[in-house]
Amino acid sequence: MKKLLEKYLLKSGYGKFINTDDLYPIAFNKINNKTFVEVSEPGNIFLMIQGHMDIHFPDKHGKNHLLARVYTDDYQLGGTSKHFLQKDSSMGNYQVSLSNNSICYGINKEKVKELFNDPSFLSFVFERHIRFTNQIMQENYLRNIFSIEEYVAYILYNHSREGVYEVNGYCLFANLLKCDRTTLYRVIVSLENRGILKKDDKTLRINSMEQLKFIFDEKL
Repeated sequence: MKKLLEKYLLKSGYGKFINTDDLYPIAFNKINNKTFVEVSEPGNIFLMIQGHMDIHFPDKHGKNHLLARVYTDDYQLGGTSKHFLQKDSSMGNYQVSLSNNSICYGINKEKVKELFNDPSFLSFVFERHIRFTNQIMQENYLRNIFSIEEYVAYILYNHSREGVYEVNGYCLFANLLKCDRTTLYRVIVSLENRGILKKDDKTLRINSMEQLKFIFDEKL
């Protein structure tokens, strides 16, 4: 286990600030076929060494609300793993469910206090979150654009008349696709720039039905 922890600390970048002696394993219990832990101590930092976990907060009615999904992705993101900081002890106990192969460690209380007073550590955490957030936003943006483009192509191909699709309001069209109007416009501009269609005020004139079909064929 020590070698696994050392590898994680080195690859994630945490090794600049902590070592294996600063870590302790998070104990999980199985109740009703669910693995969970209740954590009430504020200021914890959880490090996912392996697997993933969901962090829930049970409200006064007993309903669980998902606060965070934490998983290990060092290899995919080039050393950018995530951690979760519990900030508010007044919210009560957090319930954490995890996958069977998950390994989670916490940083001991004294070390956490030291880290929170270390500007270099706070800068490190901030920069990691910025990099991770930017990457996730870019991935989600591209995934959203490509998905919407496939649906737009499908609708235009199947519902246009003689190569013309009448748009009864772009807001309604966007609602049909379950996206915002800005995303729809970007998709249409992309199709227009590639010569697939021409946008007028209330119509989309299709130049190439073959190219439209190619976009969604074998995907939808």
